[in-house]
This record gives sequence, structure tokens and C-alpha cells, in this order.
Amino acid sequence: MARFFLSHAYADEELAREIERRLRDAGHGVSIPVGTLPTGKWRDKLWRALESSDVLVALLSENGLGSPYVASEIGAAGVFDRARGMLVLPILFRDSAEIPLFVSDYACFRLASKDKVSLDALVGELCTAIDQHAAATVKGPRIFVSHRHKDEPQARSLLELLQAAFEIKKEDIRCTSVPPYKLDAGDKTSERLRAEIAGAELVLGLLSPDTSESKYVLAELGAAWGVDVPTFRLPLRGARFEDVPEPLNERHSLSLERGAECFQLIQDLRRVRSLTAREGVDSSIYERAERLAELASATEAD
Repeated sequence: MARFFLSHAYADEELAREIERRLRDAGHGVSIPVGTLPTGKWRDKLWRALESSDVLVALLSENGLGSPYVASEIGAAGVFDRARGMLVLPILFRDSAEIPLFVSDYACFRLASKDKVSLDALVGELCTAIDQHAAATVKGPRIFVSHRHKDEPQARSLLELLQAAFEIKKEDIRCTSVPPYKLDAGDKTSERLRAEIAGAELVLGLLSPDTSESKYVLAELGAAWGVDVPTFRLPLRGARFEDVPEPLNERHSLSLERGAECFQLIQDLRRVRSLTAREGVDSSIYERAERLAELASATEAD
């Protein structure tokens, strides 16, 4: 089921609650419950909630059309649509309402009345659109972990760190040596990995002193560079600058051999990725970061 963000003007909060309730009853999840303002840096949290959503539902009443927040959220959703296929569902009030230019590229829904029958029918149409979009969209992993299979213990520890910091689903990550993130039986390896790298939001490259001996890792990192996917180079097992393949050696790296830099990796991912961060888990993250650094520092002889 989809995770949705409901954009609306404050004056439409009651109506937004009714639509939210019906979508949740249909099995969909809401990013930010209507009427709930996140604590702390609420603008940042609202942005991350929108960024991590699969669907934007926008109420374009007269109030909504006059709201700069609704307009900016639709604009951001348009960017996410082009980048990764977010579904945008604008709702116009009254059958005769003219479609605004800034949503004219999207199929708009109509709400002629706020009575139960009309709301039930509207949400039924929204659910059908969400189901059709999901059926037509083949989603790849958000994060691709490129590594040698001999570095499986370090890759596994890295994924445990990510699992502690973020709400991770099977489809969010590709790591070919660690279940449940491995390829499925029957997948054509080269074609599938090439397509997934091109569609990923981020590539994490685990770089050891013998990375250059792996044709797969070199091909994966080269593909990521070729399609300009942001790539974190993550040295381990004593890897040095000369062990980093060109042109990745032009980019800043974070060493997995240092617990502080493993923790910094999580902070960087929280700022720029659409994974949903877990709250209040820093102590667990510190512990797992130190464990990862210990494994990353080990040599094969260890």
C-alpha cells in the first residue's frame, strides 16, 4: 500500500481529516497525520515526510489555491515525480472549477459536495488511481551497496546500521550478498544491476585494497558515475587513496574504519535521502557505528 502526504490549507482541516481517514481505512499510510505539527524543526520534518511519500493528495479549494504552502508542496511533488515517479493527485472543488495551470499536467479529481456519498466516491477514485500507478511502476532500490562479496561481514554491519537509523523495507536497498536485499532467483544479473544503479538515489561503494580486482564493483561504480548518481566512497580494511578507482578518487570519502565517520554517514543520509529516519535511536546508532568500524578495520588475516 502507498504512503501519502495530504496537502491542504488550515481552513480545510476537517475535510482533510475525512479524506485521510478513508485512505487509511483503505490500507494506505499517512506521512504526517492531519492536524499534527511535528515538534522541533517542523519545516524540515514536513519536507522529509513529503520527500519520503509515494503520493501527494492536494486539496485545491479556494483556500488551498490561495495557500503558499500547498503551492510549494505541489511544486516539490512535481520534482519528486520527475525524479522517481511520485504520484500527484490534485482535488478540485465543484465540477465547474477551472483547472489551474500549475496542475494542468495532472489528472485532477472533482469534489462537488462534502457529504458522505461524495467523499466515499472520491476516495474510491483516489485508491483506484494509486493502485493503477503502483501496478505500472517498477520500483528499484533507493540505495545500492557496491562491494566485493568477500566484504560481506562489513556490508551486513553497514546494513544493520542503516536499519537502526531508518525505516528500511526490502525494496529500499540492493546488496547482493546480504539477505533479504539480494537479487531474486532467475534475475539476469548484469541487466538488473545496471538498471537499478541508474534508478537509485545513492550508491554506497565499499572500497578495500583489492577493489580493483573486482570487475563487478568497478563496473557498478563506473555506471553510477556515468549516470551521475551520488556516490559515497567508503574505504575499509586499510584502503588508501590509490586504491580508490578513478574518477571516484575526486570525491570526498568517509572511512568506515572510524566510528565517528560511520555516524556522520547517517547524518548525511538523513539530510539528503528520502528514507524515513527513526526518532530517538542515536544510542543504538552509536553502538552499531562502533561495531561497523571494528569490522571495517579488520584485515583478512584477522
